[in-house]
Amino acid sequence: MAWRRRYPYEAAWREFEEMLDDIESIFSAMAWGMEPGRLPIAGDDFRVDVFEHEDTVMVVADLPGVRKEEISVRLLDPGTLRISARRRMEEGREEFFIRERGSGTMSRVVRLPAPVTEEGAITSFKNGVLELTLKKAAPEEEAGIPIQ
Repeated sequence: MAWRRRYPYEAAWREFEEMLDDIESIFSAMAWGMEPGRLPIAGDDFRVDVFEHEDTVMVVADLPGVRKEEISVRLLDPGTLRISARRRMEEGREEFFIRERGSGTMSRVVRLPAPVTEEGAITSFKNGVLELTLKKAAPEEEAGIPIQ
């Protein structure tokens, strides 16, 4: 009983904090364009590591819950790579207590540390991890302009 007398507004503060959590959830939902209480799919923030070696560039991307057939990798230009994937939810699970794992399309554009070529690319996808090894493009010789 003494504790309640010392902190008479504890219940009000707890209620205020819960209300702030609800407001934050609603604003997050509006920003992501989805219903409150659900987190967005990975969107543009699935994790990627990029390594540069002497003659190759390696890209490793975490794509949990994605099937190999649902992944698309395109070289937009010699220095830019796009990784797109689609995650599908399991059918028959309509009633959720908590639903944080979403379904949908996610895409990421990755800048590369050096120009690469599609020729000789090595790819693997295992346990939700995509690994790409790309050969660096041969440096182009600069064409000189003759001075007259």
